[in-house]
Amino acid sequence: MSNALVQRKMALSRVNLPVSYLTEEEIRQLVEACKKERDKLLITLLFQTGVRISEALALTPAAIRNFEGKPAMEIVGKGRKLRMVALPVNLNEKLESYAYRAKIEPRMRL
Repeated sequence: MSNALVQRKMALSRVNLPVSYLTEEEIRQLVEACKKERDKLLITLLFQTGVRISEALALTPAAIRNFEGKPAMEIVGKGRKLRMVALPVNLNEKLESYAYRAKIEPRMRL
């Protein structure tokens, strides 16, 4: 490596900015601002489970199942790694109801 490149890399410093989170009230307002039921469910899913947006968008009804007697989602994450993510019971019921009413097949994305 050239000396100039080494000096350039060392000149870049990382700035750690404080992380701010949405309050419960802000999340509620965000969900209420959604016009479509699918969008409301998507926002709720993100905040209640912590899945990435790409993971939530790839979710299918077939990926929702019982794991050790509790609702869970099989998520394909970074590096195509599979993991199980707990799903709150009330959200599970809403997702299943939405999939049924919208006639979403088991392998179709929600």
